[in-house]
Amino acid sequence: MNDFEFEIVPVDDITEIKQYGHPKYKLVFILDDVIGLFGVEYDKITNLERYKESIINALGERSKILFTCRKALYNEAANLKSFVLDKKYLADLEDNNNQLNAEDRKHILNNHCKPHDISLKPDELLNVSSTVGCMMYPLLCKLFCSKSEYQSLGKDFFENPYVCIRNQMDYLQVHKKIQYASLIICMLYKNEITVTMMARKDPRFMEIREKVFENCRVSGRNSEIKSSLDHMINTFTILTDKGYSLIHDSVYEVLAFHYGNQHQEDMLEYMSSSFVAKKFSTSDTSEYPGDLHIKIHGEHYSAYAKRLVRDLKDLELYDVFMNKKLKIKCICSAFIEELKKNVINWVISYGHSHILQFLFDQVTKHGESIWRVLDWEVEEGSESCYINNLTEQLQV
Repeated sequence: MNDFEFEIVPVDDITEIKQYGHPKYKLVFILDDVIGLFGVEYDKITNLERYKESIINALGERSKILFTCRKALYNEAANLKSFVLDKKYLADLEDNNNQLNAEDRKHILNNHCKPHDISLKPDELLNVSSTVGCMMYPLLCKLFCSKSEYQSLGKDFFENPYVCIRNQMDYLQVHKKIQYASLIICMLYKNEITVTMMARKDPRFMEIREKVFENCRVSGRNSEIKSSLDHMINTFTILTDKGYSLIHDSVYEVLAFHYGNQHQEDMLEYMSSSFVAKKFSTSDTSEYPGDLHIKIHGEHYSAYAKRLVRDLKDLELYDVFMNKKLKIKCICSAFIEELKKNVINWVISYGHSHILQFLFDQVTKHGESIWRVLDWEVEEGSESCYINNLTEQLQV
């Protein structure tokens, strides 16, 4: 793009395009994870449509917008109507015509090595793995050049990137605890720590900090967190306009897997509804290094169900009702138990006194339990029985 005199402008929000766009300048705006990270976030699509006209007017004919999203999310949202999802503007980076070839990989790796005076043998440049995901390749080149131990691994680093990153997290957790804890805090705080929140001791930030410090068995001041994040810039963190963020989605996922399988409660408390819906599983983790889900153990079924009810209250309806874990009997049963505890509270909280009166009249009139009146008593049996009753109640 620079060869064609375009200025590249990464943005974090669609409104920034409206703010910085100008018809006279040749700009390319890049907005990553445009419709969500782990699941489709429908409010983002709504927001994009809301600003569509004003953005196009601000860009004029000289500037362009490059939206990125994961292919799985695009497929999930493919039937939705939005200019962002228009197939005529789509470039699938996994398509054979768009994938990185050997020459592309050689060029990218060379560009990262040169500033660090790292020399590689010609055969190493040419044969760097073609199997590694093209989405991760530029990040891997950056990480490869950041540490001598990565360089000593040579092609193995590129062939097994998740293993290398997970091993690095193992090392940080034991030998660099404040750095590890700082990364976890960043992950739990929606992948961004700002200088302001550290300086002002933001209550939610401090709450997360204390939990993570306790779990990681480390202590420290906010200034030490900042120093740790600074130390890891271009390895695991990057600078943003307001503070720090993790360098790449893959680092975010490895961190979530690494910490989350040890401390599920924190993940259920602080991670997004889409993460909870997509990244938790009741099955064992496979031996494939890229399998980065968090296994829900039996003692956490209730906590998982409580989180689903919380998301339901927050109107994250898609993430709750399209959650495939609700098809699993143990999770569905725990979810129904949590709904039992909340149904009367919801009726009262939302001021539906006439509904509450009706429920008590039914109990008095028929001499039955409140659960039978609400049709919550479900016969033991098939999973579909649970799901059908749940669906009927939700429709009511």
